[in-house]
Amino acid sequence: LRSTFLTFTSPSMTGALLSVVSTCLSSAPLAMSACSCSEAIVVCVCVLLRAGDLEELVHSLLTAAGADALSAAAVTENLVRASLRGVDSHGVRLLPHYIRNLRAGGIKVNPNITWSSDKFPAVTVLDADNGFGALAGFKAMGVGMAKAEQYGVAVVGVINSSHPGMMASYVLKAAQQGYWAFAFTNTGPKILSTNSSRSYFGTNPIAFACPRQEKMPFCLDMATSAISWNKVESARKTGAQLPPNTCADDNGNTTIDPQRAQHLLPTGGYKGYGLASMVEVFCTAMLGMAFGHHTALMYGPGSDPAKFRRLGQFYIVGRCDGFVPFEQFAAAMQQMTDEVRQEPSFSSLPGEPEVNAQASGTHPDAVADAREVEKLR
Repeated sequence: LRSTFLTFTSPSMTGALLSVVSTCLSSAPLAMSACSCSEAIVVCVCVLLRAGDLEELVHSLLTAAGADALSAAAVTENLVRASLRGVDSHGVRLLPHYIRNLRAGGIKVNPNITWSSDKFPAVTVLDADNGFGALAGFKAMGVGMAKAEQYGVAVVGVINSSHPGMMASYVLKAAQQGYWAFAFTNTGPKILSTNSSRSYFGTNPIAFACPRQEKMPFCLDMATSAISWNKVESARKTGAQLPPNTCADDNGNTTIDPQRAQHLLPTGGYKGYGLASMVEVFCTAMLGMAFGHHTALMYGPGSDPAKFRRLGQFYIVGRCDGFVPFEQFAAAMQQMTDEVRQEPSFSSLPGEPEVNAQASGTHPDAVADAREVEKLR
């Protein structure tokens, strides 16, 4: 059962919702309820939707907006995979934002992606040409695996990228083919700096995956902030409160009010802030991309959908048989997995809630603002 929450600014827009749902999901059973308040009507639509149907819908909207075939396929895979894994903050709810930037010119519809390894054979620079970050991410991982197969380990830096979405998509692609991989990207300033009242570094996620004997790889995908900013955006639209000790207001004071939130707190305090700075080094200074306050923003005042964001992505890919035979490594990973699962009062390893959400099919697909849905229509 998939749930999509749509917020309307006036009762008259309920008809728009019915039109959109009937157009896009005419074959899917659904239930609808609405509750009104002084400022808005919030409509909850629960839709039973096959993953293939969702992929077809996302792909068709991207194509209609002008994205080329490779871009549409890459973004669809990234967004739908995130939604099915329960990572709603980076799932199909991002589609209106992506299409708005695409139409405004902030993302190229047909980028000319190039790469070179002129200096060192195991080091590659991939120029995303300001196209979709997902297309560049998948291409970078493909280059990284090919290089790692030959040299044992490879590093790929992506320049001139847009928002790449869920970083787990790329490291899982490698792990499912027998490699271990790290993935990093920078974002605009959003993490409250330690002992400061404003942000300098972004949420700057870190992802890692590697194979084990069972089908699904080990996977860690985490922001260096306590929560992602997309969760703040979702809370603003649904009216939910934020978890305690995750956000701060303009003065640097913690808040649970999404309307007052201006900064995210780093995960683990100053240690998360330190990890964010490390990712910034990888994805900006090392690649010649803008950093800190020079980075184009994704949301809020100062953001411009027509402006290229020129973000960096950074990948490290390696063979799992570099130190011990692959079979020994996979067996050790499986033993570790099984033993951790048997620890008292411990339920899962990193990434397992997402695997369970995908297997059960009970996690929401997306959170989208109805005004954006109406624009897509």
